[in-house]
Amino acid sequence: MTDEEQRGESPVTATPANSVRNELTDNEIHGPVVQAGTILGGVHYHYPRRRLTLSSKQVWRTVRIFAVLVCLSAVAAYLVKREQDDTKFSSPPHVCDMVRKNPNLKRWVPGAKEGGPYKLGPGTLSCTWDSPSEKSSLAISVTLSENRKDLVRRFEKWKSGKSLGAGEFTASEPALGDEALWIRRITNPATSGYKPETRITSLYFRRYNVKVDIDKLQYPDGSSSEWDNLVREIAAAIDAYLMKT
Repeated sequence: MTDEEQRGESPVTATPANSVRNELTDNEIHGPVVQAGTILGGVHYHYPRRRLTLSSKQVWRTVRIFAVLVCLSAVAAYLVKREQDDTKFSSPPHVCDMVRKNPNLKRWVPGAKEGGPYKLGPGTLSCTWDSPSEKSSLAISVTLSENRKDLVRRFEKWKSGKSLGAGEFTASEPALGDEALWIRRITNPATSGYKPETRITSLYFRRYNVKVDIDKLQYPDGSSSEWDNLVREIAAAIDAYLMKT
């Protein structure tokens, strides 16, 4: 007699493993259940893996959302940088001091003697050097604007000729500042006080919210063969200084 028969129980008939099924419904377990008295070691739960699949419509929607976010980030970065560029300086940068300490000054203006600054009003720094050996002079002025838009409008007027006087003309100078222009003119001794046929060549360029004027005054009996290149070199040095200041 088996143990089950002695306890008055009917014998349990083993069933194949694939036919055993337990079900949990309303907090009750239905089906063969084995209750362990003590569990030693870790308990692991295994869930069937579900493969995530996206339809082509979902993929394109995700791509579009990502593209919009990238565009918005780029626009925001541009606007932030533009605002910083428009108001980068709160006062005119010390460009004259940089030129004064530059080791190339003696080559830019041979035998230079520094003169007094121009009086161009508030928000402007200026400096001048006279070169008796070259019969010429060099003047630099730096003017602070409230924002870069004012400078853009001013340069547009110069390019259109609306702000030019008689005998003046402009020419663009690429790869310098945000924009650069040459303005060339021959002075009228009756109104300017300079010698007859004195030539004044100015290189104007803007960077951020600052306008830089570099004026080369050349008397008619002086040599001007190297001056344009020297002015370009001076302007490039000032521009590099503004960008890292």
